[in-house]
Amino acid sequence: MPTLTAKWIYTASQTVTITLASLANEGLALSASIDNSTTGFYSLDLQIQVKTGTVSTGGLYDSAGVGIYLIRTTDGSTSGNFDRVLGPGQSVTTGATTGANNPELLTIVHTPAAATTYKASARIENLPAIFKFMLYNGTGGTLDSTAGNHYIKYASKHLQVV
Repeated sequence: MPTLTAKWIYTASQTVTITLASLANEGLALSASIDNSTTGFYSLDLQIQVKTGTVSTGGLYDSAGVGIYLIRTTDGSTSGNFDRVLGPGQSVTTGATTGANNPELLTIVHTPAAATTYKASARIENLPAIFKFMLYNGTGGTLDSTAGNHYIKYASKHLQVV
């Protein structure tokens, strides 16, 4: 009888499509949908980078910060349940308001100083078939206006039996 061995397979890092440059204080940014229905990855490692603007004084998180959220689908589609997303103390509308999902807080990037680059990471287990990321700006000011100063990247993994 052959011996089976399991090993983790990682994807190359991928950048999430989301606009973070010049995001206003208390503003929300919603990423493009990420389709995991075919690949079926189990988890991912997330890396976030943001750069504060000229003001960073605090807000929702008791000190200045940026919250990163995961929004899971409930119906397996890329529309409908993303139409209305409830954020911390507010809502963002990207179309018709036919459904809602509660964002799942992944991490908070604390940003106590102005005009400074910050990084954070998170791991997400039990990935849904389709999901999005949401970023809430609670820095007390607008994020830096240069798009290249911000990103959300991830590397997925799944178990392969060989």
